[in-house]
Order: sequence, then structure tokens, then C-alpha cells
Amino acid sequence: MEFKGKPTGTLRDDARWQVHSMTVEFTLDVRDDEGDHAILCRVYRIALEDAAWTRRSGSLEGAEALKLFERFKKKIESAVDRKLKLGHFEADGSIIIRNVDLST
Repeated sequence: MEFKGKPTGTLRDDARWQVHSMTVEFTLDVRDDEGDHAILCRVYRIALEDAAWTRRSGSLEGAEALKLFERFKKKIESAVDRKLKLGHFEADGSIIIRNVDLST
């Protein structure tokens, strides 16, 4: 995915838990010189657990994962912004936030 000019992104307030992928999914609204675009983003459950140092034997799911998403939202926004500016997208055009992305 390529953008014209310097893209800027804003996270939508639409975070939701996806049990099948064990991720919190959300939308990034991006504006560039050609207009507006929506990009699907995901942050892995394990990345949220690592950020909070809450790894446990049971899986973090649903409301708990969304709470951690909100707690680390600024860090997640920074990671998404870095990937957007560097053009680091998945093959399907989405952005995935992994453990390493939240450790910087």
C-alpha cells in the first residue's frame, strides 16, 4: 500500500475483540494527498500481555484485552504511526502490532 505525500492517521474508537485471531482489531483512518482511507489494524493478545507483564496460564480475552488496549493506546498509536510512515503493511494491506512493536 502506498500513499501520496505524508500520510497521517487517527485511530477510530471501534476496538473490538476477535476470538478467532486472538487480537484486538481497530480501524486507522488515514489521510494523504489523495484523500481518506481506512486501514484495518490488529494488536496480538500476547503483545498486550507482554506490555502489561501479565502473562498467565489462561488466555486474556474479551473485556480484559480491551482494557489493556485502552491502557496502552498511546503506545499502540505510536507503533501504528511508525508502521504507517515506514510503509510496513501486511500482504492484505493491514497493520499488525506484535510484541516487538510495543517494546520500542
